[in-house]
Amino acid sequence: MFQWLKSWQRWWRRDAEPTGGGVRVCFLGDGVSGSWQMRAAQIAEMNPAWEALATKDLRAGDVARFDLFCIVKRFDAAKAEWLRSQGKAVVYDVVDPWKQPEDGEAHPTLNDAIAYFRRLLVPMPVDGVIFPNATMLGDLGQLVPNPVHLYHHHRVYQEPIIVCRQAQRVGYEGREDYLGPWAETTARVCERLGLEFVINPPALGTLDIGLAVRGGRHGTLMAKRYKSNVKLANLFAAGLPAVAHAEESSYRETDDGNVRFFSDEASLEQAIAELLPYERRLAIHKAFLAHSRRFRVESIAQQYETYFLQVLASRAGQGTSHSAAA
Repeated sequence: MFQWLKSWQRWWRRDAEPTGGGVRVCFLGDGVSGSWQMRAAQIAEMNPAWEALATKDLRAGDVARFDLFCIVKRFDAAKAEWLRSQGKAVVYDVVDPWKQPEDGEAHPTLNDAIAYFRRLLVPMPVDGVIFPNATMLGDLGQLVPNPVHLYHHHRVYQEPIIVCRQAQRVGYEGREDYLGPWAETTARVCERLGLEFVINPPALGTLDIGLAVRGGRHGTLMAKRYKSNVKLANLFAAGLPAVAHAEESSYRETDDGNVRFFSDEASLEQAIAELLPYERRLAIHKAFLAHSRRFRVESIAQQYETYFLQVLASRAGQGTSHSAAA
């Protein structure tokens, strides 16, 4: 399946401008998770000088081929120490490495969350850290060298929806248990509005309005502040009018002004009702498609490249070894 996707990606971007090949990068991770596919495999595909490897498959002979190693999600401190001892730069792409939802439940306040990440990040032998949004960068950037935030790109093969005159379906993509009580709440709201609520539709093109929210055990402060923008980015790419929870930092940060935000059942109903008129949905559809260019994989990969070059320049200016800030 993955090999087919790689071939599809090469066809899909056949007319895209490639990024340069100046910095040789190896992305490391578990080799199987969805976050690794997006933040390692798909990003690496954008540059001929980049490669994505499962950490367990990295061999000593591979190291000389790269200038910088980017470890995605699950940080391997021993591997990072070894790579830096070989004179290589190491960057950590945080994604969402905490145990979910347990760590979020155990650290319910902002001070708790910062203390958790201080223990995680400060000892790391890294030359830079990539955070998934500006909120996480603002909360934690002072703990690490060369911090930056880079948003997730949208699904590379997402087709735009066709806007129907009559809205019929509201839908959500993702694990159903992430919704918590919002599953029943949204179903009630949709029933009152004469709509169907669908969880994990066969395609976004079968929907008229998209939903982005977390609730219950998964609606922790840590998740709301630090989870990525990817669900909303996919809705942008589909041109699918969207409602999103008001406390989700990544959604607030990446909103183009057309996302309808809600915080309770009443505001959810109002948000969905505002999106029912055809002309409004059509206008949002067009605006979302234009906005989604910010989140194309090519655009995000170029930001990675710019950042990697900055890290190498910083490292060269400070010597070959430095640790995270205390």
